[in-house]
Amino acid sequence: MRVSEVVALKIGDIDSTRMLIRVEQGKGRKDRNAMLSPQLLGLLRQWWREGRRRGVMLPQGWLFPGRSSLEPLSTRQLNRAVHEAAEAAGIKKRVSPYTLRHSFATHLLEQDVDIRVIQVLLGHSKLDTTALYARVATKTIRSVTGPLEHLKLLMEGDGAEPDPVTRPPLEIADIFRRHGAAWRAAHAGHVSLAQLKVMSAIESCRTAALGGHVEACEGCRYIRIAYNSCRNRHCPKIP
Repeated sequence: MRVSEVVALKIGDIDSTRMLIRVEQGKGRKDRNAMLSPQLLGLLRQWWREGRRRGVMLPQGWLFPGRSSLEPLSTRQLNRAVHEAAEAAGIKKRVSPYTLRHSFATHLLEQDVDIRVIQVLLGHSKLDTTALYARVATKTIRSVTGPLEHLKLLMEGDGAEPDPVTRPPLEIADIFRRHGAAWRAAHAGHVSLAQLKVMSAIESCRTAALGGHVEACEGCRYIRIAYNSCRNRHCPKIP
């Protein structure tokens, strides 16, 4: 959940029957439901009992009241509470509520949760936002087969024809990335601006420089990162 959504929660938003947290008027003024785990429900019940004992928790009031029980906790106060909790836990890295939100998405990815489910839980209207917001999980990185492994498989193959969709061992973009800078320096003053733009586009094509998105298979739930193309008409990767 977002910081603004957490501080705006009221006691009645906790639905222990359906194990959901109701978020009203979240980002984009949209209502949605967030997951409520049994462990979190137990902690919230302890929080509620302590608040009632101190007289700061009103029957239908704020779940996290501020200095006055009539006003909710501010986002700044919540940020400060997270920082203090991180220090108490001995965490040296900088931690914020946004860190917890990123970690939540990353752990779900590592558990092979469908990215569309993560999209709903994060409250994103577009899947592209979820793909950019959620950091690539370490498990996902480990599962990627590198080019050296692909090359080894080709060398150890039985001579069969390669799959037509398999990436060739060497592309024009690879040549440009390895030797483009030296070639441009050697031919400085003899290369037009249009040619330089084409080389730059091809070098950046299908790389992290142009961004990308996460693709997920509905059948096997396999997830991969697809980088954006340069969309330059001279690029051989553009059909």
